[in-house]
Amino acid sequence: MNNLGLPELVAFTEDQYVEIATKLANDIPRLKELRATLRQRMEKSVLMDGPPFRRTDRSLRPLDVAAVA
Repeated sequence: MNNLGLPELVAFTEDQYVEIATKLANDIPRLKELRATLRQRMEKSVLMDGPPFRRTDRSLRPLDVAAVA
C-alpha cells in the first residue's frame, strides 16, 4: 500500500486492520475514490517497474530464507 501512495491503509496488527477496514466500509466516498484510482496508482507504482522490482525482490530473498529456517 505504501507503493501505491496509501500508507494510511497499512495495518501492523489485527486490531489496526479491523479499524482500517471498518472506517473504509463506512466511508463510501473514499471507497469510490479508491476504486476509481487504484488501477492508475498501480500502473504508476514501482511494483509495475519490472527490472527495479526484480532487483528488490532478489535482494530480499535471503531474508525470506532466514525467516523460514
